[in-house]
Amino acid sequence: MEFTKHTAVRAALHRDLIQSGAISADLGRDYDFLLDLRETADYGGVAEASLASATKAIEKARKILASIEPLLPDSAA
Repeated sequence: MEFTKHTAVRAALHRDLIQSGAISADLGRDYDFLLDLRETADYGGVAEASLASATKAIEKARKILASIEPLLPDSAA
C-alpha cells in the first residue's frame, strides 16, 4: 500500500488491522497518540510536546513495533 497523507495511514490502520483483529484497539490508540503528538510538535497549537510526552511516545512506539514485527514478512525483518 502507498499513502500520501498521514491521515490515510491512520484510517488504513484502523480499517485493515484493528477492525480485523490483527492488532489491538489499544495499539490503535497508541498510534493515534503518536500521530497527534507529531502534529502538535510540527504545527503547534494549544498543547505542546513536552519531555514527558516524548518519553511516553517512545514507550508507545516500542510497544507498537514489538507487536507488529511478527506480522511482517520474513524479508522485512
